[in-house]
Amino acid sequence: MRPLILAISLLALGTSCGPTCKSTCERLYGDTPDCAIERPGRTRTDLLDFCMTECTTATGIPGDVGDYDPYERLSSAEAATLENRAQAEVWMDCVAETSCDRFSEGYCAPVW
Repeated sequence: MRPLILAISLLALGTSCGPTCKSTCERLYGDTPDCAIERPGRTRTDLLDFCMTECTTATGIPGDVGDYDPYERLSSAEAATLENRAQAEVWMDCVAETSCDRFSEGYCAPVW
């Protein structure tokens, strides 16, 4: 019985690796964020809530990445949205792998 419990535990750990909406949004806007992104007129709580809503909504929609590439710099005139799970997953990876100062330069969009 122990090998079965160990196998189930390892499977559960394997599926929870990598960034999540929570870890990604916390990195950007949480109580002790790595990046401490601020926006005029918006509290960190507002930004965190908005990030979580956008990310979790997108993860519930099947689809492919399409033309979306968070590693490509967007100009300030361009807007990016997360439309589905595949896009949300590459966005979360981008936020996890990119230094905080790059977000203001248009990388890993959207960063609200």
